[in-house]
Amino acid sequence: MTIHTWHVATWRPVFWTDDQFMAMVRRMKPLGTTVDVAPDTGLASGTVLWGFFDGATKVGIGWDWGEVRHGVVAMCDPMTVLSNVRIMAAGEDGEELDGRILRLNRAIHSLRWQGAITRARMASTERLAA
Repeated sequence: MTIHTWHVATWRPVFWTDDQFMAMVRRMKPLGTTVDVAPDTGLASGTVLWGFFDGATKVGIGWDWGEVRHGVVAMCDPMTVLSNVRIMAAGEDGEELDGRILRLNRAIHSLRWQGAITRARMASTERLAA
């Protein structure tokens, strides 16, 4: 089942400390990937969603990606990341921490998402050829 990236914006917010968040990132798997190939250049782009489900809790991080050249993918806009995760300060106050986008980018950097994109792109190309 593919889940579209924008769906994460409708999920209930999850409030974690930075340490809890980074521990959760290790459990993430690809949940959905879109692949569009430009007819003029043959380069692909799309969206990707990584996350996990744990009982009633759904957690996700989604972003846009594009091929820089065939087989080399990068985030399109590191400042535009969708997620239902809210990163809170440890302790009783529990205020949301500044720098959320930097923490999300750090999490994305730790994922092996480029390989998953390459496999999705190859599968998409094979479907089109069939």
